[in-house]
Amino acid sequence: AQVQAVNLTATGDGQKMALELGARVVNGDLALGPEIRFMPPTQPNLLMRLPPWPLVAQTMAWSMAHLPMSLVRPFIMSFVTTALAPSLDLFREGAILINRDGQRFCDENDEAAFALAEQPEKQGYILLGGDLARRFSAWPHFVSTAPGVAYAYIPDYRRNRPDAYNQANNVEGLSEKLGLPPARLRSALAGASGLDKPPYVALGPVCSVFVHNEGGLAVDTQHRVLGGNDQPIKGLYAVGSTGQGGLLLKGHGHHLAWAFVSGRRAGRIAVTMVNSGRVPDSVQPFKSPAPKAPLSPPPDIAR
Repeated sequence: AQVQAVNLTATGDGQKMALELGARVVNGDLALGPEIRFMPPTQPNLLMRLPPWPLVAQTMAWSMAHLPMSLVRPFIMSFVTTALAPSLDLFREGAILINRDGQRFCDENDEAAFALAEQPEKQGYILLGGDLARRFSAWPHFVSTAPGVAYAYIPDYRRNRPDAYNQANNVEGLSEKLGLPPARLRSALAGASGLDKPPYVALGPVCSVFVHNEGGLAVDTQHRVLGGNDQPIKGLYAVGSTGQGGLLLKGHGHHLAWAFVSGRRAGRIAVTMVNSGRVPDSVQPFKSPAPKAPLSPPPDIAR
């Protein structure tokens, strides 16, 4: 495929194994994306080094609720500027995409993620002029966001992602920093409106990825993988995205919740099967919870 997965280890091995045993995939043609994302840092930052312990998560939640945002925000920014999607408002306001050769290659407001995947190394940069960079330095013009957590602006990328932020007062200076031919960069900027004033800013590299899909093995309410005639394949369970079983879980949080819940249920059911040879009556089929009202916007302090 031209477009890679955001998680390069997500190669579908579980589905492939089950298919060889007679299983089937449900909703294999549904996916979120592609979308443009910042490349993650080559060196893990502090947040990426933290262990996934409950105590760490509880401490972070308490800190966000009780400590001054001036103390917490720099830590949050190490996440919000890591590998999230740039706001599409950047392109609506006039930012352009160039590839690794310094060429503008698409209409940024018309399926740019597909076009980016066909470029050299499948990567590119987002270019902004001085006026646009200043505009995206404060609310409501953010560069990226983790919904419900915080927003990141141009100064945050300059501070937290020196590997993904380049700035110069002229085209030649920016070309040198990016390792691009000045003539090509000058041509790309000349074809854009509103990018004629320095300083010039390049964000990236960025790439095109599929974040997650909705395809998963068909399973029953006990997470057993179904084979021919929808009969369970003995001893085979599937959870998370591998065993999504037809559920539509658009959104990162929903997929994470399904991974946690289905993994816990399947493990409990499998142990019970081994110990007693039957599934206890207390194990109930999974039921989708009733939808809740949309979350309120984050408080101003998180902006």
